[in-house]
Amino acid sequence: WSQEAQDKWEATIRGAYGARTAQMAQELDAIPADAEGAALPRVVIERCSDRGVPVVRWQLPDRFKEALPAERKAIMEEFLRTKLRPILDKLDPNRRHDFGMDFARSGDASVLIVSSIEQDLVRRWRLVVELRNVPFETQRDVVFYIGDALPRFGHGAFDATGNGAYLAEVSRQKWGERISEIKLSQEWYRLNSPAYVEAFGDDSVIVAGDDDIVRDHQALQFVGGVIKVPDDM
Repeated sequence: WSQEAQDKWEATIRGAYGARTAQMAQELDAIPADAEGAALPRVVIERCSDRGVPVVRWQLPDRFKEALPAERKAIMEEFLRTKLRPILDKLDPNRRHDFGMDFARSGDASVLIVSSIEQDLVRRWRLVVELRNVPFETQRDVVFYIGDALPRFGHGAFDATGNGAYLAEVSRQKWGERISEIKLSQEWYRLNSPAYVEAFGDDSVIVAGDDDIVRDHQALQFVGGVIKVPDDM
């Protein structure tokens, strides 16, 4: 035996894991599986997904924000009438509907997700709307249109961090206590993320069967024992 030989042997063993650092920590260092690494395997997400959930993506050119108000309104109303209204009209009037929104103005897309609570208490996604390069006021009008169209509208939640605070605030002014203005924090993730991840384990949530949606869920990681999207992603 020698320390050098032991270090070389250990490096060989650890090197065999490659990028699977979470599995290596669990198996070699006795760190529990939920301490680091991915929170939701892709196979679990896909099992709780439905390809029939509509995903509507709307991207506007830069020149839209320079157009006259009447032109912007006409373009938006056509989108609402042709792309969203047919889906909203099919929602079950007997079921409660909620939505959540993550805001973005440039680069990433704003995402609004409508879900219903079924008789068996499963939370089923009913509509996903992605808004890319859409001005603040137009996003507000789209949110108001969707919220007003939801049967038995129960609750809306907004990421009110940064620029998202605007949409969260005006929605709270419109719908009152039915709107939550969420300031994302380590404590918020600690309290809320476990229940969401557990919903995939007991099949009490159905998400959209869309590759972008699945990959977004795969981004959830155990970071210092807390389930969240890592800050560097």
